[in-house]
Amino acid sequence: LETHGVNIAMALKANELLKKLTNQDLGINATKMIKILEKHHKTAYGHFTCDECLSGNSSYAGAELCSIVEAMYSYEILFELTNDTYYLDRLEKLTFNGLAATISKDMNAHQYDQQVNQIACIPFDEKVFFTNTNDANVFGLEPNYGCCTVNFGQGWPLFALSAFSINNDIVNINIPLKAKIVLDDNTTLSIDSNYPFDNKIKLICNKNEKI
Repeated sequence: LETHGVNIAMALKANELLKKLTNQDLGINATKMIKILEKHHKTAYGHFTCDECLSGNSSYAGAELCSIVEAMYSYEILFELTNDTYYLDRLEKLTFNGLAATISKDMNAHQYDQQVNQIACIPFDEKVFFTNTNDANVFGLEPNYGCCTVNFGQGWPLFALSAFSINNDIVNINIPLKAKIVLDDNTTLSIDSNYPFDNKIKLICNKNEKI
């Protein structure tokens, strides 16, 4: 379990959470962990290889969908705790590459392992994955283990929930989704954007607008 990819993805936020809860510091922060993972298990879309367990820098190694969803959540929590936009950049890259590539448009099928250079979603004749079975890269309701079937639906909703935050009467637009934010005094902040396909956003603020 020390090399289990999902556990490692969840553990990225461990040190910051521990500091928040107990004021203890393990001395191994998330950025240090990420650098180690990228040195030995890097992928092109900002994640680490782990077809169940860490899988090295092989060009055909995959990444478990659960680990992508849990890493996304860790980056969301890490930004909330640190206000370091480094984690938002990693979240955005992983969401629109790792997550988007491994689920179907209608959310009815997914891969267990997603490979960066995959050219076909068919079972391999020979053993390819470090831990998982040879059909873990195909799309289906439950390829390989069922954990990703249960877990993968959290990815998009949690990403959307992390788009905005309010701290000390300051509204933070973490992810410029098209939205309308209503504050306690009925002030509304409308965000008009074509994110993620355009970098331009338009903000409209209306004070004391009646709902």
